[in-house]
Amino acid sequence: MNSQELSQRIMSGIVVPAGFPTMPSDWIASEQQILSTDGKRKLFVLVFSKGEAFGKKGSKNGHRAVAVLHGMGEHGGRYQHFTHYLQSNVDTVVCLDHLGHGRSEGLRGHIDHFDRLTDDAGIFLDFVHARLKEIHQKSEVHLFAHSLGGHIGLRLLLKGRKDLASAAISAPFLGLKGKVPAVKAAAAKVLAKIGPWIQLDTALDVNTISRDPAVLKAYQTDRLVHSKMTPGFWDQTLHAIEDTLANTTLIQAPVEFFIPLADGLIDADVSTAYFDRMRALEKSLKTFPGCHHEIFNDLGKEKAFSDLNYWIQGHSA
Repeated sequence: MNSQELSQRIMSGIVVPAGFPTMPSDWIASEQQILSTDGKRKLFVLVFSKGEAFGKKGSKNGHRAVAVLHGMGEHGGRYQHFTHYLQSNVDTVVCLDHLGHGRSEGLRGHIDHFDRLTDDAGIFLDFVHARLKEIHQKSEVHLFAHSLGGHIGLRLLLKGRKDLASAAISAPFLGLKGKVPAVKAAAAKVLAKIGPWIQLDTALDVNTISRDPAVLKAYQTDRLVHSKMTPGFWDQTLHAIEDTLANTTLIQAPVEFFIPLADGLIDADVSTAYFDRMRALEKSLKTFPGCHHEIFNDLGKEKAFSDLNYWIQGHSA
């Protein structure tokens, strides 16, 4: 199977919301695999690129990549439209499926330690940097991280990651909008000790994701999307959130927050308050009144992509 045939096969398996642009005709989709931090489980990496990002012939003028960390329950295939909106500034969009998500291995919605995901994301970025440097004389990597991925991305930055040209953090999972009922919270604590791997349904209200009916329909029919979360995952996430909110380590990479103010899933006030306290060499905040959780999948997403393009362009060599 040649690269074009493989690209067509990959794209045929991606659920695209009605009315959304698809990958530009001169781009190619390909697949890669890396190992999780345990050295055993395989993680799936989806690559969208102008030509072959990791091909034999490289660019002399420099290659610009956006590395994507997706949210809870979703996968990298839901970011194929980034290729259309970022194509004037970006050569590659490369997406990691987190452990237990998408095409990656692992129990759906389960982790034994939150920073397993953080460390996996670090391995992913190391992989992207290394492959680009093998092929291209000059290259740079910009991070885009959403929701769960946004929290993972923040923890990477707080751990001292500074080989990124920039980082865009969208609706980071730093606190839920609604309070978890006391009975449910108590039950989760017990289960985290006696059965941390038990898969439970998150009972996510899909209407909190986007105001676009086409996005909601695609989300509900996408077989790679799941609504599972184990008590162990939830317990580890709570501990990680507490640690992140208390962390005052200076972030080295330029970082911009994208916060939807009508987010019914993640508490926008917590995110903006954290942004105000966050120490960074350079930071910027963009807020989107009326937008639901997935700003870049919501009505009016063109404004968000315009801001993202401006941010990437302003932080490119």
